[in-house]
Amino acid sequence: MSAVSLFSSVTSVNRAQRLEEESFVAILGSVEADFTRQALQPGDHTISVVAVLGSVKLIFPADVELRIEGSAMIFGGVDHRGADAQAASSSQTRVTVKAVAVFGGVEVLQVASDESQERAHPEIPAEEQYARPHDEPAAYEGVTRKIGQGE
Repeated sequence: MSAVSLFSSVTSVNRAQRLEEESFVAILGSVEADFTRQALQPGDHTISVVAVLGSVKLIFPADVELRIEGSAMIFGGVDHRGADAQAASSSQTRVTVKAVAVFGGVEVLQVASDESQERAHPEIPAEEQYARPHDEPAAYEGVTRKIGQGE
């Protein structure tokens, strides 16, 4: 579930149980990745994050132990909020986030299970907010026709 954003915005929801060599890069753009919808397998996971004149936001459930490694150079920032140290320290699931921010920001949030369903844009229905698997190609086909017809 890696993502790259260049002059754009990317929002994704993790559907994998194992994170292997995942990376998120935002250059003059933003990336938001939600890891609350699919439980991760117990063990160690690693994510690399780079934000250059952009922002990356990672959202994890509170029961995951997070280790943030990284640096913020030249007006950059790496922020970790919402952790319950006691709950996370007993977790069998550990995620290491290796972050670098240059004139940008990396935000790592941990949310309680009841908050995990909170969406970035409450005015948009949940089923339309995040990309779904391509099991419904007809939905995209109709939209393409409308655009081509000038609607």
